[in-house]
Amino acid sequence: MITKWKIFNFKSVRQETELDLAPLTLFAGPNSSGKSTVLQTILLISQTLSHKLSSRSVILNGAFTKLGQFDDLRSIDSDASQILVGWECQPRALQRDRSLRTQSAATDPVFLSGRDETLEKVECEVSFDTDPGSPQREIYQLQPRLFSIRMFVITRGESYEEILSSISISHSTGTDPDISDKLSRFREPPESEAIRLGLGYDPWIDDNSMLDLLEDWASAKVIGCSFRHFLPARLTLEIDPAKEIAQMVV
Repeated sequence: MITKWKIFNFKSVRQETELDLAPLTLFAGPNSSGKSTVLQTILLISQTLSHKLSSRSVILNGAFTKLGQFDDLRSIDSDASQILVGWECQPRALQRDRSLRTQSAATDPVFLSGRDETLEKVECEVSFDTDPGSPQREIYQLQPRLFSIRMFVITRGESYEEILSSISISHSTGTDPDISDKLSRFREPPESEAIRLGLGYDPWIDDNSMLDLLEDWASAKVIGCSFRHFLPARLTLEIDPAKEIAQMVV
């Protein structure tokens, strides 16, 4: 169940606004007060996650709602370049396998597996823009660029202890950031376009998740991320083969 919804810089909602939602929530108010705006952001996220073309960060015009272009949505006379939508939800009794799909610069994809945990709560904030100053800005009007995403997940372990996991990913500073340094760390250039584009993002994961990762890859450094729409789907790791071999010997 969705328990909170957050909007910033979207149509009439110019300031960051967070709404508490209940099993039954009613919206009432005069015209142009933001009722439809809230519903449109919910439909935007829903139609994006259900869309088959996962390479697009958000789907402005889809089966549920047609919103036009990015500049039609950004608040008038706003100084901010990004639109932000966030939410909190409490899924029904589901099990989450703490697995991260990864792509190493030196190895084939692997899974980092952990114990099963009960999923208690998920918080997510996603922001997108048209990358002001980019020669692709007109394309981004209909296919906005993912600017950043933050996710917090609360689970309960086998001993019912509360576990907080988080990931934060932001687009590298600058327009069309130079990823040549990251590409130079690959033995061979990645064939996947999603991995190459994902090198333009700087991920951060919480300390406990990083420790879990280092148990499998002692030299791992997170250098990128590929996405399913705006959701992180695969981390790109840099590892030092010599250190990994040495670790196996020890």
